[in-house]
Amino acid sequence: MNFTSEREQHILAVVSSLETRIPEFGYSVITDDVLQTASKWRPVRQVVYDATLGGRVQRSDRSILKDGDGSYVFALTPQGNVILLLQLRPGLERLYQVELPADSVENGKPMINALQELKDELGASGKLSVVQLGIGPVLAGRSPQETYFYFADGIEFDVSQQKLDRGELIIPFTIPIDEVLLFTSTIMQNRLNPEFPRIGVDPKITTAIVLAAQHLNTQGDFERARKLMMF
Repeated sequence: MNFTSEREQHILAVVSSLETRIPEFGYSVITDDVLQTASKWRPVRQVVYDATLGGRVQRSDRSILKDGDGSYVFALTPQGNVILLLQLRPGLERLYQVELPADSVENGKPMINALQELKDELGASGKLSVVQLGIGPVLAGRSPQETYFYFADGIEFDVSQQKLDRGELIIPFTIPIDEVLLFTSTIMQNRLNPEFPRIGVDPKITTAIVLAAQHLNTQGDFERARKLMMF
């Protein structure tokens, strides 16, 4: 893909800036043979970060594989920006992934799980609420698990209040609402481009964008719905 337009150049600059921010948060580049063969669809030894050890990365005996439904939250700030996460994913070929606040559903209560992820991964506080956008399969025909999508509006986050599990490294950041679709699609289109920053993206974000736009449209919020679908 040739980055010819000003908007495409801007998106490239944003992705590159994410890569440069990683060291600021104490992230360490992991070089371990296990990462070359690890698959998120089968158990592997999890690589974790431990701040108590001076930022060194170690391996634990926990499996990174989680069976169960998934709960994802598409959240907007009071300023109307989309909240995304840059997250360390040792079991993937791209160590750093752009994702939504999400986790496996516990006790069959995906909405409660979605609210909890806003608190834990974003450090959000106050009266939080989410609206269900839709439900879809994790792997059509390959798994009985479901993916639950939720929408949250007016969310303010504070990284100092994050409550992360040991081994989780998550950097919340925001993207203007009219750039998020171009942002995610640009990363996906350049996955095999050796000159592009080695950051991946969860394609479920695109699904969440479409569902959120439909939700806003049905609520009469035509301007934000239109901006979400801008490419």
